[in-house]
Amino acid sequence: MPPKRIKNRFYITLLVALSTLIQISTINALTLAEEEKKGEEFALAIKQQLEVVNDPFIDHYINDLGNYLLQSVETRHFKYRFYAVKNEEINAFAGPGGHIVVNTGLIRVMDEIDELTAVMCHEIAHVSNRHISQQYDQSTKLTAASMLGMLAGILVGGEASGAVMMGSMAAVQQKQLAYSRDAERQADQAGFKYALEAGFDPAAIKRVHKKLQAGHWGVNEVPAYLLTHPIGPERIANIESILKNPYVVVSKKEGQVFRELYPIFRTVIMAKYEQREEMTNYFSFELAKNPESPLANLGMGIILKEKGEYKGSITHLEKAVKTLTDPAPAISYLSEAYQSNGDTDKAVSILKEAINKNADDKISLLTLTTIYENAGDFDKTIDIYERLKLLKPVEDYVFYSLGYSYGKINRLGHAHYNFGLFHEQSKNIREAYFHYMEAKREAGDDLDLMKKIDESISRIDEEYKKLKKKDNSFFQPGNR
Repeated sequence: MPPKRIKNRFYITLLVALSTLIQISTINALTLAEEEKKGEEFALAIKQQLEVVNDPFIDHYINDLGNYLLQSVETRHFKYRFYAVKNEEINAFAGPGGHIVVNTGLIRVMDEIDELTAVMCHEIAHVSNRHISQQYDQSTKLTAASMLGMLAGILVGGEASGAVMMGSMAAVQQKQLAYSRDAERQADQAGFKYALEAGFDPAAIKRVHKKLQAGHWGVNEVPAYLLTHPIGPERIANIESILKNPYVVVSKKEGQVFRELYPIFRTVIMAKYEQREEMTNYFSFELAKNPESPLANLGMGIILKEKGEYKGSITHLEKAVKTLTDPAPAISYLSEAYQSNGDTDKAVSILKEAINKNADDKISLLTLTTIYENAGDFDKTIDIYERLKLLKPVEDYVFYSLGYSYGKINRLGHAHYNFGLFHEQSKNIREAYFHYMEAKREAGDDLDLMKKIDESISRIDEEYKKLKKKDNSFFQPGNR
């Protein structure tokens, strides 16, 4: 079936956020600080307007893979964040400040991990080459109305917005298209390097393009990815030129882990976030061919769990756990099915067994915290989150969850300290400073905690003073 059009509400929100960059008659280039600030606004819009996938395995996989692909980026101007978003539209895009979105619709049609990494490396390259900032710099001679029209056309997509874009671009079309070709050429070249050095086949970008161009999308429908990443003859020739030079894909140990997990990742995406009836028929067909199929049992088990048919779900997920090369993701879904079916002891037991086999199993650890939180056992919840805090990279929610859990047992010094870490990592220096000072007030005679608090205050003190000097009223009592 043709992919649905992107919901305009989100893109209008992004348009409003981005349009704050625009002056009355001209558009200024973004400094690093400005782009980072706009990135924070962009991230907030994503969380408010898009259906970001809420699944620990999916979130960790897409972010761990993205951060692994960053290894050959020479200068990382920003802290990158990757989002898997529930949307059938075949699309991926980079926003300001290193925020990269990949739709579930795109993941579904990427049969191999090399195809997905080719797309992700291309988006990373747009960020690392600062194409967003350069685009504003390139557009300094455009009026605000023209730039707004271009943003609306590029971001909203679809037939009507295409007309808006064409109308506003009439006077500057050649210049803008030339810039677009330059940006795509740079992103193709850098993306090739990033993929190759991570142990993936950069030639997969050709397969992605052929797949998208050959799809049957319906009248006046094209994948949104092609609207923002045009594939013209010049770009195809450039990619062919890049690939003409001899190269060898060398498998990397860490990259191989992602490669082996990719079929599981894609199966979970299909089972949880694609059309349920279509996916039920698909996995039923696969099971009819091979009742022991690990992926088909995983997919069907997840679908039945989502439908509330827990006994059937447990049957399929137990088969998946026994036959998958890496059963860790399936174990987390199996434990959820056991808990929902009223057998919490069994759910805890299989998670503990998985953690005993692999102490760094983040997914099993996170699933176990959910069980303990639901039971109100915050001491055990804290123990696990403290373990997760030692596993790098640490996601923001670990600090937030620790702050919340410590607060529930009235250990306010530790609660404020972890809330401070959460806000510091989120670049909210004012809130971080407030919580660190509250933590210091509540720490009592806990010398180890006091040392950590002092180190944290010292780490942000200079930046805090600069912010306070810039706008002292912002820091008055009542405003924090």
